Amino acid sequence: MASGPSGEGALSGYQRDATHVRGVAAAIYGALGSYGITYVSPPASFENTGQKVRTTEQVLANRMGTCIDLAVMYAACLEGAGLHPVLLLVDGHAFAGFRTDEGTGPTSAVTEPNVVANLVEIGAIVPVE
Repeated sequence: MASGPSGEGALSGYQRDATHVRGVAAAIYGALGSYGITYVSPPASFENTGQKVRTTEQVLANRMGTCIDLAVMYAACLEGAGLHPVLLLVDGHAFAGFRTDEGTGPTSAVTEPNVVANLVEIGAIVPVE
C-alpha cells in the first residue's frame, strides 16, 4: 500500500494540521510532475468561445495539457485525497490551489480579487502554479 507524506497508509484530509494538508498537496503535485506532462497552449481553433477541458485520462495519455486541463486535473486529485481544491481563473490563465482548513473561506465562486488576495495572505488558501 502506498503511503502518504507522513508515512501513513491512508490520506487523512483535514484530520490533521495545515502542515499535513500542505504535505499531501505537495505529494500530489510531485506525483503528477513525475508524468512529465508538457504545458501546451490551446490551438486557435480549439473553441470559438470558452475552452474545452481535456479529461485526466487524455492529459496523462498524451502527456500534455493546457493550464485549465492541468488545474482541473490537480484539483480532482486534491479532492480525491479529501482536500478542498480551488480553481483560480485570471485573464487568459487558470491554476489550482487548495484550502488549508476544511472550514475556512467561501464555498462558492469568489469574483473579487481582493477577497482572494486576503485568503491567500492569511493562509486560508494556497495557490499552486
